[in-house]
Amino acid sequence: MKYLPLLLAPLLALAVPAHAGTPDEKSVIQPAATSEGAGFYIAPEGGFNLYHVTPDAGRPGIGNEKVDLGGYVGGKLGYTFRTGPVLPTFETDMFYNRFGGAWDRVYRGPERNHVKHRESEDYQIDSGAFLENALLRFDFGTFQPYIGAGIGAYTQSSARQQTDRNYDTGAKYSYDDYHRQTASWAWQLVAGADYFVRQNISLFVEYKYLNYMDTAPHDRLSQQLLGSGVRFYF
Repeated sequence: MKYLPLLLAPLLALAVPAHAGTPDEKSVIQPAATSEGAGFYIAPEGGFNLYHVTPDAGRPGIGNEKVDLGGYVGGKLGYTFRTGPVLPTFETDMFYNRFGGAWDRVYRGPERNHVKHRESEDYQIDSGAFLENALLRFDFGTFQPYIGAGIGAYTQSSARQQTDRNYDTGAKYSYDDYHRQTASWAWQLVAGADYFVRQNISLFVEYKYLNYMDTAPHDRLSQQLLGSGVRFYF
């Protein structure tokens, strides 16, 4: 029995390293997680003008406004601050925007079915928008939804073809206006989401509720834009 401790010593020496685990199994302190895509970025973007409406739409005597599917293309330059789960972002949003449509106004006589006079117009508007957006991004790693708003300015050129027809006299007048220029301030509400395919590259989808103010002959013209793009962070 006096030799038992000597026999057990080698077994204990082998058992202790076995329970300690291999180097790969040892716990390693992981570095703190970092936010995807913080810092400066540039982003080409483009999309469609799904719908727009002028203040005249829906007023008595105005028919339903017909809206053509327009589009926009442009780019962003911005900066995202790494502050935690909510990432403040400021960006310059610049894009070329084209859209159009048609409307008509009907004047009736004492009898409702008697049309005395009709005015109709087809129009196309080409514009450039320049807005400063403030966004709040929510950091879920590779997926980052965001909301925000922007204010800035626009310049536009409109091409219009208007027709006036008097059904009582049979007179018809048509004229074109290709030289109407407007420039004023604009604002928008923004919502979207980024999906990061790499630490510094994301694909995004974005919705804009865009408003042009003081658009002759209207005081406001609102649009709904849906687009996408790619952000490159540096």
